[in-house]
Amino acid sequence: MAHLHRRVIKTKGFKQDLKRLETDIHRLNDFIKGAEEILSRTPELGRSTSNPDMLGLPMSELQDNPKVVLYYCYNKKEVIFLMLAKEGDPRPNAIVM
Repeated sequence: MAHLHRRVIKTKGFKQDLKRLETDIHRLNDFIKGAEEILSRTPELGRSTSNPDMLGLPMSELQDNPKVVLYYCYNKKEVIFLMLAKEGDPRPNAIVM
């Protein structure tokens, strides 16, 4: 069975977060590209957050990086990248572990 490919939309806030973090986080752009590919097919892979309409995908397996979380939501046609947060950033809707 073929997976549905959803269109990935990056909000203005997400783009601002990416620009702010990309110089500090090693391989952040690779993480984002991989997340686009995976989440466009299987967006339910993310973890629950305190906001029931938002999921989080953590980037934590890379050495020498603080944990970064990609927050997003999705519907039948789109995956919407809402924001990126580095561990310790004051952000609402933190991932419920």
